[in-house]
Amino acid sequence: MKLNHLLHTFRSSGTALLAAISLAGITTANAASFFDSTIAGINLGNASGGNTGSYRNWAVFALSGGVTISNNSLDSQYEVLGNVGVGGSGTLTMTLSEVKGTAYFGNQANKWNGGGTITGGVSYTAADKTYLATAVTNANSATAAAALLATVTTGLSVSGSTPAAVLTGSIASPALLSLNNVAGGITDNGHSGTYVLNLSSLALTGANAILTLTGTATTNYVINVSQALSLTSNAQFVLSGGLQPQNVLFNVKTTATTAVTISGASVLNGIILATNRTVNLSGASKVVGEVIGQTVSLSGSSQVRNPLVSP
Repeated sequence: MKLNHLLHTFRSSGTALLAAISLAGITTANAASFFDSTIAGINLGNASGGNTGSYRNWAVFALSGGVTISNNSLDSQYEVLGNVGVGGSGTLTMTLSEVKGTAYFGNQANKWNGGGTITGGVSYTAADKTYLATAVTNANSATAAAALLATVTTGLSVSGSTPAAVLTGSIASPALLSLNNVAGGITDNGHSGTYVLNLSSLALTGANAILTLTGTATTNYVINVSQALSLTSNAQFVLSGGLQPQNVLFNVKTTATTAVTISGASVLNGIILATNRTVNLSGASKVVGEVIGQTVSLSGSSQVRNPLVSP
């Protein structure tokens, strides 16, 4: 059933929320998450951070490029809460860092350089090899399925500090959603289901750049990004209204040299699915959810926390 849709753009001195986005509300209510279910045809499968069935509570999963975790000091903070999966020919390199979980590899133990601390140890059985190979396939299938979701109608509204124009009707092409040190929000207006945002880029910059995504226990979001996904300089992507990180999927859907960047103590809540990209966290930044990338790098006391794992 089609819904009327509202899309607000904002402009203030030197800042803009450019929200020429097409948005879709898929009206089937579903309280499940991307961690443990198929949502709108998207199934992370063995790449999921879920804890039901055979899922392995991934916090970080690298398809083939490996994982690097470094810290500039010895402290009591873990860098990864949850398990780490290293697919393909990738390796795990750690320096002055801690994984509070287990690291899984498809082959021999020397995939880990022996640095840092892995509280649950390492595992590299034949079953692990099969599981990780399937996880790579599942992750690639999930990003393809998410990218195919059409954007035709919506029950969403986009808001910010200085509402200007109201646009109606579908938007022909995706565009940049940018917050430069100004707050904004996206609200589901009480509608259940899966909502799809198709963006060229999503860029949040500055301590006041706080984008709040609102939903309920029956809301899921898919945010398709074709170019850059970046949070810098204390920016935040936060959730409200009962929406959980495992209900929000950031699908960075194309091959590009641009890395996904979370830096400068910025915070992102949700699942990053970037099967063809490097995902870089630096400068005490944090992801609460899961990071899936071709290659994953954490530095400067950055953290990835699986919300289903107790600290």
